[in-house]
Amino acid sequence: MGREAKRKAVVRARRQQRPSFEAGAPLPIRPVPAPPELRERLLVPGVNDYLHVYRVGECSAIVTREMGRWHLSVAHPTRLPTWDEVAVARYRLLPEGITAAMLMPPRAEYVNVHEHCFQVVEVRDPEWETGPGAGRCT
Repeated sequence: MGREAKRKAVVRARRQQRPSFEAGAPLPIRPVPAPPELRERLLVPGVNDYLHVYRVGECSAIVTREMGRWHLSVAHPTRLPTWDEVAVARYRLLPEGITAAMLMPPRAEYVNVHEHCFQVVEVRDPEWETGPGAGRCT
């Protein structure tokens, strides 16, 4: 078997494995009503007309669609959310067919409303969606 065939076989085998965040007991997810002040702050006609709030294990999760792109906030009251909590929220609350990322904006644009919160946003860069490493972490 040639080098390229071996690489393709490894990629196929990895795709059949369950992601590590799905290996344990599933985190419970339940919808909760959005508080009126949150609705007032986040629902802006023409910018964001979608708002859903959930409990993901011990975390809260807010899903919005801002200017046509999905946005997920995952927070915990006393600590940063774990990778598994963020990953479960992303894959269970956002559409499967999108590419999403946690981005670090320039320092001048950085906003920290909640000390223990991660933001996951939809990215629409053709290179990310179709490039050689799209959707894989090696």
